[in-house]
Amino acid sequence: MKLILIFAIACLTFYSCGNRSAKQKKWENKVENTLKEHLDKTFYYPTDAPYFEHVKTEDSDTIPKHRIFAYIDGTCSQCVKELDFWEKFSDDLRSISPDDKSLNIFIFSPDPADFDKETISKLKFKLNWKADTARFIPVRNNIWDKRFQVLLVDQKDRIKVIGNPVLNPELRNYYLEYIKNN
Repeated sequence: MKLILIFAIACLTFYSCGNRSAKQKKWENKVENTLKEHLDKTFYYPTDAPYFEHVKTEDSDTIPKHRIFAYIDGTCSQCVKELDFWEKFSDDLRSISPDDKSLNIFIFSPDPADFDKETISKLKFKLNWKADTARFIPVRNNIWDKRFQVLLVDQKDRIKVIGNPVLNPELRNYYLEYIKNN
């Protein structure tokens, strides 16, 4: 009886480890394919998006050397809860460059004025943001997975880094290092 139990546990262990390995390999393939599909390609964003200013900034015609575009689904309560990350990340960017204006936050919301009044003000979110009322960014750039809805682009709107630093602290550091060194 004891031998059968040990055999059953061993089989389950090997099966689950093998299964985990297959899942890991599938994820690695997805990441590799996403990177191949997007890196050095043009990033498209709505230029006529409604803008909500919470911090007065000086208008500038100069395009920053790097810009980070974060797409947040305003209909996803977990995504909205992560807005405080972006305030901290913005502070980190300004610690590298005090005049940094590279962070562009687009929030999907069918009714952006109401979202700004009801949700953003209650969260005391202090960053400026733009509304993507028609899911332009994920549709036009084919980035439906939340793990890839943050991108760093150069002055020509070519994607240089892709991945969500909210979900991966190593990516947060990579974004900061990339901006500091490029």
